Amino acid sequence: MTKNETGSEIGVGVVGCGRVAQQRHLPLLGELGGARLVAVSDTDAGTRDKLAGQYGLKGVYEDYRDLISDDAVGAVMIAAPTQFHAEVGVAALQAGKHLMIEKPVTLSLDELDQLEAAEAASGKVVVVAMNSRWHRLTREAREVVRRGTLGPIGLVRSAFTDDSRLDGQARPWMLQHEMAGCVLVETAVHHFDLWQFILETEVEDIYARMLDPMTANERAAVTATLANGVIVSAMFTEGLKGANELEIYGQDGRLRMSVYDFDGLDITPRSEYPGSMGTRIRRLKESLLSFPGAVKRLRSGGDWAGSYRNEWEHFIDCIVNKKRPESGLPEGRRALQVGLAAMASLAQGARVRVADAPRGILPFTG
Repeated sequence: MTKNETGSEIGVGVVGCGRVAQQRHLPLLGELGGARLVAVSDTDAGTRDKLAGQYGLKGVYEDYRDLISDDAVGAVMIAAPTQFHAEVGVAALQAGKHLMIEKPVTLSLDELDQLEAAEAASGKVVVVAMNSRWHRLTREAREVVRRGTLGPIGLVRSAFTDDSRLDGQARPWMLQHEMAGCVLVETAVHHFDLWQFILETEVEDIYARMLDPMTANERAAVTATLANGVIVSAMFTEGLKGANELEIYGQDGRLRMSVYDFDGLDITPRSEYPGSMGTRIRRLKESLLSFPGAVKRLRSGGDWAGSYRNEWEHFIDCIVNKKRPESGLPEGRRALQVGLAAMASLAQGARVRVADAPRGILPFTG
């Protein structure tokens, strides 16, 4: 079991206990070695009462400031609407707490500057929770690229779609630009980060189009150029059948990653055609061989749940062993800047260089 500097478990307080916190973060804090849930804060009384009973908590607060003042809290996890990330994060760091912040890190670079200044003054660990980079298949895909298996890479295609709004799970704050930044900031940052993480480069420029902004059927398409010359085509929506996929095309092969599938990583060499009988037989064999491992992982929630567990274990490890996080404020900044450039592209109807992205979200009405 990983312990903190004093040898005891790290007490964690969670600010904002909506769907993601309840489904992903809170359950993990009862299983992780080295950390335990000691407090929650939410403005909804029903949510607070429910969680107090479910987890047997004494630290249950309406005001996040009371949670931060709780001596049992050594680390704060922020899952509140993005509009409040900087305010809560700065207060937590000034109180000497370690910090994990759900993506996107903030809605503006000015807010991010405030967080970075507070981090530097506190000396505490700050992690941006971009769980997609902690997925088992993401890590494998990065190693494939690093080994040069695909040869020189020229194209990337990605899609991240979600149907939770169609199921009545839409969070009202996510339908407001000033609180969420729409699908290109709230959702697409996952893939903006993945492109840069897996290919170990940065996004240079981006062009975006959107239909039905800030509705349950919000749809966006973007093209981007990476600093290494790779062209990216991507689609994002909150209103269609869920998928989370990435394809990388090189001279020597294609990598396809679907993180919702237990056998969702496939490398097709140039000598194979994706629909050929030989390729299908190979894929069947690989799926059968990976099935026992998938069943074992399913007992702890599967690979997607595992990505959250991995990021929490990394957070704890960074606190205990005084490591620099792999997904800290600099990585959060790079993903946010791409989102801000995409929003600027919508507003201006033109391609925008990420280096020239505005410091905040430019309004877009369609």
